Amino acid sequence: MKRWLAAAVLGMLGVAAVVWFAVPNGAAREPDLIFIVIDTLRGDRTSICGHDRPTTPTLEGLVGDGWSVSCGAVSPGSWTLPSHGSFFTGRTVIDVKGSPEHGPTLAEKMAARGYQSVMVSGNMVLRQGWLANGFDQVRIARNFRELRGPKLAAELDRQLAELDPERPALVFVNIIDAHSPYPAVPADAGWLPEQPPVHQRRFQQNRETPFNRFVTGQMSPDEHARYQQRLENGYDWGVHHADSSVQAVLATLQDHGRLAHHRAVITSDHGEFLGEHHQVGHGDTLFEPSVRVPLLYHASDGSTPELPDLMEARLAHQLLETGTLDVDGPVLSATYFVQSERESYNGVAVWTPDSAGKLLWRDGEYQYFDLASDPSEDQARPLGEHPMRDTLEALVEANAPAIDKHGDYSEDTIELLRAAGYVE
Repeated sequence: MKRWLAAAVLGMLGVAAVVWFAVPNGAAREPDLIFIVIDTLRGDRTSICGHDRPTTPTLEGLVGDGWSVSCGAVSPGSWTLPSHGSFFTGRTVIDVKGSPEHGPTLAEKMAARGYQSVMVSGNMVLRQGWLANGFDQVRIARNFRELRGPKLAAELDRQLAELDPERPALVFVNIIDAHSPYPAVPADAGWLPEQPPVHQRRFQQNRETPFNRFVTGQMSPDEHARYQQRLENGYDWGVHHADSSVQAVLATLQDHGRLAHHRAVITSDHGEFLGEHHQVGHGDTLFEPSVRVPLLYHASDGSTPELPDLMEARLAHQLLETGTLDVDGPVLSATYFVQSERESYNGVAVWTPDSAGKLLWRDGEYQYFDLASDPSEDQARPLGEHPMRDTLEALVEANAPAIDKHGDYSEDTIELLRAAGYVE
């Protein structure tokens, strides 16, 4: 039998390394499907994708043990609901939001194949309507604190104990640890200075908070630099916490025998701004910090394909369902706001096949960014007669129904989004 040893033993949690034992080809039942979304994980702040801080040792260990990785994956959208809708259907945000029927979810498809399924989410926003359709067992946090850190793995342990060990399972886990509020950095962190938690909220009555003064340019250069450093330190420590939670989740899955014969994906629903373009948080635009995420994949039967540098994270659905990858078509991401009464931002982005260029439509304006010479996207250029202009225009036209429907959430969902800081 093949044997992999995940080397990332995290001293902070004291979690033992995870060992996978692969079932030989021709196993009696279908593989367990493991889908882990590390909420708000920005690709370039992970050590697995080149960050100079040791933020993701668990993910590094997985790649060292045979997992495929793409550091150029593009999230389906720039905030939680659109991206998860895309993850669970395999369709683009444009298709899901613009259509009256979202189509069968991954859980519904797998139920028809005899799978049982579990959803455990640290992100409370997933309580919205149809996203849990098809899951047999659902446990979603009531706030962003309830299922952080070890609490998440403990809840997953309780849910997995209810499954029939003889039947294959789809297990979905949303890890919220990298999402704001960013945790306090302890004195013994080793690679970060000690600092208190950073709770950045976009919408507050008090407009004189450090966050609001930062994003509106009211700070002196020295104060601005100090606050941005606090954001970066807090976020990086949150990413490290999330990586620790991946280790704990995998250990729990192993304890319940759900890693013996599996297909597994780890990715994120969106990234996070840390001051770029005068923004903090996520949801408003399609600039790179908000939509570039890592994606990892592994199949215990040895059929793990090499992932392309540029790919859509919504293809996680395809990898899990079929174990194959079809990357035909343009790589794209789309976003829209949830409240029609506030000034809205609607956008569609398309990347060139070599990932060196990006075409963007933003509320009626077409732009082009040369990512090779302008990776910070500071210099928008006219799109002109770019060869992919027709592709972008067709997507913008298809996106019109999604824009028209962007305010059609229930009051319960709006309250969840308000509590999460997405709306006023």
